[in-house]
Amino acid sequence: MAVWIIRGGSDQGLHEEEFLESESIGIYFGAEGTARKPDDELRAEIRSSNLLWNEERGIVMEPSRVDGVATRFLNQVLLFRDAVQPGDTVIMPRKKSKGHLVRRGVIQSGYEFWPNEVYPHQRRVKWETEDMPRGRVPYLWYPSNQQTIFKVG
Repeated sequence: MAVWIIRGGSDQGLHEEEFLESESIGIYFGAEGTARKPDDELRAEIRSSNLLWNEERGIVMEPSRVDGVATRFLNQVLLFRDAVQPGDTVIMPRKKSKGHLVRRGVIQSGYEFWPNEVYPHQRRVKWETEDMPRGRVPYLWYPSNQQTIFKVG
């Protein structure tokens, strides 16, 4: 079984408690519909998303950066959809503790699409009841890693 770091939402960790309460973990990355579609359709959807082109939010990227960012976002969606498996361990760093505390859980489901959620790409998780110090997790990873999803074990 693999071990994954999956962050619980925005920089402020605004959705961590929702994930714990709903026994789930989710992502967005500009993929509006289900991720159960061909990769080229997902890439086009992400490339045109408001994460890359929303002038009201001040997120207008240089055209030369859009393809690279869209590729990174697509790769995160594909990891979540295809690589994370039921039975894998998930570790969610807790933003409010600046990553010094983590919550560990076990993935309980395959990929699911929850269309009415902020993070509609979901997996069900059985979370442990308490946070633990990051140092008690026997995997080498750095809180400064910028990826939302990455494998550590």
